Amino acid sequence: MAHFQFISAVQLRLGCLPFVGRKCSLCNELLDADGIHQTTCNFNPLRFSRHNSVNQNVASSMRQAGISVSKEPRFILGSNNKSKPADTLANDFRDNTPLAVDTTVVNPCCPTYVANAATTIGYAAKLKDTNKSKKYLENCKKVGLSFQAFAVETYGTFSPSAMNIINTIVKKTCMRDPEAAEEAFRVQKTYLLQKISVTLQCANANLIRSCSEREYSHLSDPIDLFSPIVNVRDLIPVDTV
Repeated sequence: MAHFQFISAVQLRLGCLPFVGRKCSLCNELLDADGIHQTTCNFNPLRFSRHNSVNQNVASSMRQAGISVSKEPRFILGSNNKSKPADTLANDFRDNTPLAVDTTVVNPCCPTYVANAATTIGYAAKLKDTNKSKKYLENCKKVGLSFQAFAVETYGTFSPSAMNIINTIVKKTCMRDPEAAEEAFRVQKTYLLQKISVTLQCANANLIRSCSEREYSHLSDPIDLFSPIVNVRDLIPVDTV
């Protein structure tokens, strides 16, 4: 993780991104402290890079677990069906049934989700799970495939289906060393979750930087890019300092 990526990830988490009220370099919409626009701007091609990076983590982890995978498979629902339910196709994922995995990143602070996401952890990711399954599951079953979405929220919360996929990957990885299976499961699961989370936050930082490029270009000293908007000590209650 580059220095600017780490700083941007912290600012995103604290809701204190710079250049609030300035215009996006790509579409002229207003930038916000919470990064809602910066991480969802429809004019930012790096959104696809973020998606592909997360999907690459999932596919490579499957390969390391001994699972045969195909990335971006075409016409898996038939030669006349252009629907694309899989970013990754795991050919022998569970019970020898191929699994179509649709990777998606969703921002829980978007107007569509924010009211329920404010009170229910993982609401946006779970809703994406449900909607993706409604869209693709039945058609996948017709051609002998199972289907699961791999949904993750901008801040790192994984959907139930994503956690199910991660648990299966880790179990298959640990089967290669049965003697250390119990300890290995905990370690491997933590590693995989961290790996995907760091990839996600790096990609978020790239999106933020891209949308704010016009503002960054006006700074003469690169270190000014990371000037804090708030003093972190001001966030700590006096009696705990």
